[in-house]
Amino acid sequence: MNINLLKDKVTTLLKGLDLDDAQSIEDVVYRITEEVSVYHQELWYQKEELLRVQQELEKSKQYFYSIFEDAPVGYIICNAQMDILRVNNTLLQQLELDATDLLRHSLKEIVQEEFQDAFYFYERALIKKKKPISLEIGLKGLCKSVLVTLQGSHYRDDERSFYRFAIMNQS
Repeated sequence: MNINLLKDKVTTLLKGLDLDDAQSIEDVVYRITEEVSVYHQELWYQKEELLRVQQELEKSKQYFYSIFEDAPVGYIICNAQMDILRVNNTLLQQLELDATDLLRHSLKEIVQEEFQDAFYFYERALIKKKKPISLEIGLKGLCKSVLVTLQGSHYRDDERSFYRFAIMNQS
């Protein structure tokens, strides 16, 4: 509760008091102190509840982060231009790359040359279809190429468009 809200509450309390009664200033101060104490306790309980919920959210975040990062298949999330926004550890290990090698680069850059045409048509089909589509392609890693099955889907919310891919190693 901010100080202005507290001032408003005290003002409202004072307006509600009939000061013409034979109440002493001590009675008024006591009632105001009681009100402030109640508000203080409410705020303390709210703060404790917020901290508890924040801790639960942090645990959930870590849980789902580990599910994504350590999944048995590779994951890539791309924006509408096919720029890689997220990639998990599994795929990085399969391709022997670092995240910095992939992030903000186009997924098209790691598709092997002989699969570029197929990937182009695959990308177009993802936009039209409402369900996941699979494609077997080769991806370029640091020292090797890897044959994979790409299972992808196109996702659109109110503001953005994404591609989500699960990558299963076929090598």
